[in-house]
Amino acid sequence: MTVRLLLRALYRQLTEVTWPILIAVTLTHAGVLWLLLAWAGETDMLAPVTYIYWWWTTSTTVGYGDISPVTDAGRMIVSFFGYTGGIAIFTAVIAKAINSLSAFWRRRMNGLADFSSLTGHTIIVGYHPARTLRMIDELLAGRPDAEIVLVAREIEQNPDMRVRFVRAGTGSFTTDLRRAGLDGAKTVLIYGDGDDETLSAALAASAADDDVAIVAFFRDEAQADLLRAHVPRARCLISDAVEQVVREAQDPGAGIVLSLLSSTVEDAAVFSVRVREGAGLETIKRRLEEAGAVMIGHQKKGAVQPTLLPQAAGEAAPGDRIHYIARARLPGDML
Repeated sequence: MTVRLLLRALYRQLTEVTWPILIAVTLTHAGVLWLLLAWAGETDMLAPVTYIYWWWTTSTTVGYGDISPVTDAGRMIVSFFGYTGGIAIFTAVIAKAINSLSAFWRRRMNGLADFSSLTGHTIIVGYHPARTLRMIDELLAGRPDAEIVLVAREIEQNPDMRVRFVRAGTGSFTTDLRRAGLDGAKTVLIYGDGDDETLSAALAASAADDDVAIVAFFRDEAQADLLRAHVPRARCLISDAVEQVVREAQDPGAGIVLSLLSSTVEDAAVFSVRVREGAGLETIKRRLEEAGAVMIGHQKKGAVQPTLLPQAAGEAAPGDRIHYIARARLPGDML
């Protein structure tokens, strides 16, 4: 039984021309040719560096001609065994390399690659043709070097070469999120095909990693409340389209302003920065103004939402967040 299994494994390696077989064939050909040239008396070609140089230039068909066999036996050996074997091996190596590279890119395009070694990146779960691409634009607008991994069931190939792609299966999201590098991810943005999918992905992310920040978009407030009950640290967003329409009706232009302030692609946007050292809000406000920003909110550490237009007499403690409007994101260590 053991012999049969070994023969099957060897047959598979030979038929698929795997790298181990190709390396073994290359070393065997080079070794046998060296022995035959030694038998033929080609002493000038046998030094290791000289032989490797000659064998490689011959196999790649470069053939400089500065080193060549001088005996009749050596020339016959090279003609019938050296040239044919070396060129065949070189051609096989090139073909195998191209095939391996092509397979690697096909795996990445088809969402089969593994990105579990990534760190500090953002994972987007779910795909909507216009909205997801817009989300990617927003994420890259302020940080063009940011790493993004898209996890989706709805598509079979990577829709945007600026991001990495993991094709999700039909079961739990846990395995897919692991493959997307959940352990090293900074944030998971979840915008599923429906609220059930969003809830499932958020619960899977929370169970698999206690530290990753979770932001989930829901259409139904009840589903968002359910996630908050199980994962208090998750930030749940409900569509603000209704609020924008009403604001636009009541105060012409207000809805458009709200939309513009949510986009980092436009002229200015709302950002936030974490307070590293405690300071008075008046001092923080002054620092922001000097940097061309306007403070609009103060969110205490652990608070669900910020206080808008806070009193200047207040204090900000380490871990609090300051929300501001600016043309670009300010350095994270400025406060």
